[in-house]
Amino acid sequence: MTTDAPPLQLLPDGDVTRDLTPDDIVAACDGLRDRSRQLAGLSTVKIADGLGRVAAAWLEDADRWLVPTARDTAAVTGYTPEMVEWALRDLLRRLTPRALVALVENELGDREPFQQPRSRAGVPGARGAVPARLTLEVLAGTVPAVAIEAIALSLLARSPLLLKTSRREPVVARRFVHAIRELAPELAPFVSVVTWDGGDVALERAACEAADVVVAWGGDEAIDAISQQCRFPTRFFGYGHRVSFGVIDRGTAAHERMSLHDVAHGLALDVAAYDQRGCMSPHCVFVARSAPWSMDAIAQKIVDEALPQVAETLPRGTLEPDVGAAFMQAIGVAEFDGRAHHNAFGAVIMHTETRFVPSPGGRLIHLVPFETPDEVFAALRPLRDAISTVGLITTPAERGTWLSGLSALGARRFTRPGRMQRPLWLRDHDGRPRIGDRVEWVSVEPS
Repeated sequence: MTTDAPPLQLLPDGDVTRDLTPDDIVAACDGLRDRSRQLAGLSTVKIADGLGRVAAAWLEDADRWLVPTARDTAAVTGYTPEMVEWALRDLLRRLTPRALVALVENELGDREPFQQPRSRAGVPGARGAVPARLTLEVLAGTVPAVAIEAIALSLLARSPLLLKTSRREPVVARRFVHAIRELAPELAPFVSVVTWDGGDVALERAACEAADVVVAWGGDEAIDAISQQCRFPTRFFGYGHRVSFGVIDRGTAAHERMSLHDVAHGLALDVAAYDQRGCMSPHCVFVARSAPWSMDAIAQKIVDEALPQVAETLPRGTLEPDVGAAFMQAIGVAEFDGRAHHNAFGAVIMHTETRFVPSPGGRLIHLVPFETPDEVFAALRPLRDAISTVGLITTPAERGTWLSGLSALGARRFTRPGRMQRPLWLRDHDGRPRIGDRVEWVSVEPS
């Protein structure tokens, strides 16, 4: 350990410069669990005010907090600073005290559900929430803003948090906890941030065995490996690989308020956000053959106008070698029969068969034709239970058909193009509540 690094268990921001041992993790977890009663005693309003104060400071004093965090995060992730700053701003603007309190009320039915079991009108007995004494959350590193959400959600759930970051993106979590220590010190003792190489079984086991709740993000293999370290009664929630896509349905009624410009710019933003690395990034768009605009018109509008304009504020980052190679190969194959529109800002490839086509990333999107919704449902069956978000444009008459058919295949979020990478704050994630899964309930029946 370097001379300026305090022991892990005493340092909520987790700035440890030596290799961690299982004993370090156990000590950190013990310290957090010891403080669980203290956190449970804080009110929702107090926690929301503290988090809101930190979020506001990041936005109002951006040169101190937000800008350097975006720059340093970009240096280790390959995103541009503009991309990271955009993502963080988009989240921080939502972290107002009012919105934070509303999330607790929406999911748990009461502003202060942790204090005492309470009766509700029309319901016999009383009910009260019991927080987890310790939550372990394992981050993937592809979406930097998730680190701030993890901290906010765990504190609102009254559960001390051991937050394990990826070595690919350790910056945001640490900087945000530094800000909490300075601006909302009453919340600082309840979060520790640690980083180790993924797949370290000894460290993962030590953390999982200490936690009441484990939340993990990443690839399917990584999620499976972490879940195997959890033993009953630990509650495990994994968020693995998922895919997203768009649908532009037939008819004109759905498009009265959306022009080709709106659709193209919305899809360009969805593809550009996080350089298409997130689970909410669209891979392809299913376009009805009777849609108001041809696939060629959509492709030209996206490539020639929308992607260049989006790149003015969200320039593309560095592509990993395998992504860059796959990107160029896909374009090269499509160019032989004139199916590709591309430039320095991204690409659109048009297809003739109705099938889901995955994108290599790097701002490349596929346009896929279809005649009926059933053709799309059939094409998506191999992806059952691996669907995240659908950017849906349809008529009111057809909306129910799409919602029921795609929900049966596992789709759990529907929005419009332009919002795919910007989900609402009051929402579920992959069909699960974001706070509700983290708590248990005490039921007190009438005597």
